[in-house]
Amino acid sequence: MKRYIKTPLKYALPLLFIGALVLVSISGCTSPSTTSPSPTAQQATVTPAPTSQAAPTGAPTATPAATTAPSGQGTASDNDFSLTATNQGAYTASNPLEQPSAGDKYVSINVELTNKNAQNAMMGNQFQFTLFDNQNIGHQAATASFGATNSLQSLDKSNPGDKTAGVIVFEMPAGNTPMKLVYDEQTSLSSGSLTVNF
Repeated sequence: MKRYIKTPLKYALPLLFIGALVLVSISGCTSPSTTSPSPTAQQATVTPAPTSQAAPTGAPTATPAATTAPSGQGTASDNDFSLTATNQGAYTASNPLEQPSAGDKYVSINVELTNKNAQNAMMGNQFQFTLFDNQNIGHQAATASFGATNSLQSLDKSNPGDKTAGVIVFEMPAGNTPMKLVYDEQTSLSSGSLTVNF
């Protein structure tokens, strides 16, 4: 024989009513919340667009800073020597046996060196000069320097007032550019260096 639970109607009706309200409130909360995030998401996608458009306008501003090209000439001086150097650009050797290696080029640098205060100093030896390029690679004088017109002449025992001027040829990778020339001084009393930035 089956038994039934007898619940008074006055208790059952309020429970059914509360249960219905809970169901309606849950379904009412979920449907508006699913529609409300989509406008927010659309606004979020619209907001970054002006920021990304602002980035290209900033890029041209950075480009002029990177185009600081060397002036091509510079000077340096200390107590013993004064040096002026001028980048004369690419150099073509007349001797077909004196050509740069594949992928390299010759660069001609005109140098004016003055002895200001050094006694019996070796001055102007081409191998006292090192040319640094934009990759900070140092280059010594190339053999083409010695066949170049007006090549720099060395003075073995120079004294104050002596001067020498001429061209030094350096070999470097074709895509690189000269940035600075360093002269290693050799005097009887001291040694130092002069750096000319182009």
